[in-house]
Amino acid sequence: MNAILKLFLLLLFSVEAQAGGFFIDSISPTTGATTGGYQITITSNQSVSNSSVLFGGNQCSNQSITAANTIECTVPEGTGIVPIRLINGSTSSIDNPSFPTSHLFSYSLPSISNIAPLMLSLSGNESLTIQGNNFGSSSASVLIAGTPCSIMSQTHTEITCLTPPGSGNNLTTTVIQQGGGMGSSPTTVSYIPCPVGTFESNFSCLACDVGFFQDQPGQSSCKACPAGSFSSTTGIEQCTLCSIGTFQQASGMNSCNVCPAGTSQNLIGQSECKVCEAGSFASSQGAAVCDTCPAGRFQSQEGQTSCLACMAGTFQDLPGQSECKACEIGTASNTSGASSCPTCSPGSYQSNVGQLECITCAAGTFQAQSRQSSCQLCPPGSVSNVTGSTECTDCALGSFQNAPGQVSCNTCQAGSYSSFTGSTNCTSCPTQSFQDLSGQTSCLSCPDGTTQPATGQSECLGTGQCDVLYGISKFGFESGLEPVF
Repeated sequence: MNAILKLFLLLLFSVEAQAGGFFIDSISPTTGATTGGYQITITSNQSVSNSSVLFGGNQCSNQSITAANTIECTVPEGTGIVPIRLINGSTSSIDNPSFPTSHLFSYSLPSISNIAPLMLSLSGNESLTIQGNNFGSSSASVLIAGTPCSIMSQTHTEITCLTPPGSGNNLTTTVIQQGGGMGSSPTTVSYIPCPVGTFESNFSCLACDVGFFQDQPGQSSCKACPAGSFSSTTGIEQCTLCSIGTFQQASGMNSCNVCPAGTSQNLIGQSECKVCEAGSFASSQGAAVCDTCPAGRFQSQEGQTSCLACMAGTFQDLPGQSECKACEIGTASNTSGASSCPTCSPGSYQSNVGQLECITCAAGTFQAQSRQSSCQLCPPGSVSNVTGSTECTDCALGSFQNAPGQVSCNTCQAGSYSSFTGSTNCTSCPTQSFQDLSGQTSCLSCPDGTTQPATGQSECLGTGQCDVLYGISKFGFESGLEPVF
């Protein structure tokens, strides 16, 4: 009997039953497994003799009347909530006016005990096995987080379906019976996340592009390599930090840049290079550190590729300096790149700073020490007749010099003498003595028969000269000439 005919008979029986008040008082049990095959007892308000039981659209098999108004039969398989009708000839039971649901039988809802596998491919199309009870024998549906899983086979206790493409974790699997009853698994399934170095797009895992990375699984996009790092290959978990001597100021790059000359970088993973400070330089690219200007050289500007030599007249005795120092008083330098200025040697001087040469002491002056700012005048009694003297020469015996800073000594004139060196003046010959030569170290005694009453004379007086010169007479003279000091 097809479904249309069954429906017609039910309607017909229902009309007839309403006229006679024939209905079901109770059923036991009221619920049961979808497999059927177990006994159900149906009690009516009237005699059930010659009655049969219709379970929805299916006959209840193995029917037996156990009492005047009671009938038992074997429940058929099914799903959902099913109305039970007693068919007695042309009469069909109606709903109990006092208990309208007394004739309804509920098949148990689906219950899921096991799912395999629990980790699913993003692209789907793999077999998923669901085990449990009360699935029904056909026409069930399976949802994974609301997305249908295409059923390939079904029994009351096991369903096999093809998974849909998807993503996500801890997703609920639900079985829906043909009659609409549903049950969800306490165990969730998860789609296998895209591994590190990849991202998910349209249910596929794609490798991160160069300049990008992904250090977490199951992500929908990749991250740009931050400044100071790079990625030159696809599908990486971490970006590579820029090495010493390199930098990268932008994100999402596939390489680092070499620090230009005049800069340096001594750390990894940097977004910029350090400009060489004044007093330092970097002559080539990729420097880890800037070189310090050596002694004798300087650099006053930042970011330079070389140092400059100190000019003549200047020096620098320390490394890493931004300027040179002027040669100090008493020193001079006529070469560039000097780390020190030579001191002026004895016999020379320099009174100004920043000079190229020392000045030679002039004649009449001297300097016995080095690094001096001036020369000294030769003191009286000494002279210097050459330049660059380190000392003055004492005037010789028979000479003198009474002025400072002289180049020669004066000869003692006749009538005077000098008996020691370094004399500042000559000594006049005493009375009764004379000196008729210049440059002498002593005077001579007047010879016998002569006299000299005055000092500083170049001759003695003979007989008769005294009367004329001094108004005196001398008659006796000692013989011989003797020095007088």
